[in-house]
Amino acid sequence: MNYGRHHVLPKRSISICHRRHPAAIEILKSTLRTREYMEKGEAEGKTLLDAMRVGDNEGMQHFDGEIDKLIRTGTIDLETGFGYATNPGNLRLELADFTPPPDPQPPND
Repeated sequence: MNYGRHHVLPKRSISICHRRHPAAIEILKSTLRTREYMEKGEAEGKTLLDAMRVGDNEGMQHFDGEIDKLIRTGTIDLETGFGYATNPGNLRLELADFTPPPDPQPPND
C-alpha cells in the first residue's frame, strides 16, 4: 500500500488494454471515521470497506464498486469483473438489476 498524508491506495488495480493507468482502484481517505476504525479496530458494520462504500462524497471508492461501474458502462464484461472482484458473490448481488447488452450479431451477407 502507498501511505500518503491523507490517502491510502492499495496496490490492486485492473489495467485495460495494457494501459499504464489503472481502470479501477480503491481510495481510502483519512477521516474521523476511518482513523477511529484503524485505532480501535474494526467491528460489525464498522469496517474500512464500509467506510469506503459510504464515503464516495468524501472522495473514497471501493474496488468492487469501481468494477460495478466498469461493467455497467461496458468497459469490461461480467466474466472479467467477477474474476477481479474482491467478493464476486456480493458484486453479483449489486449487479442483479443489470442486463448486459446482447452480443453484436454478425452482418448477414
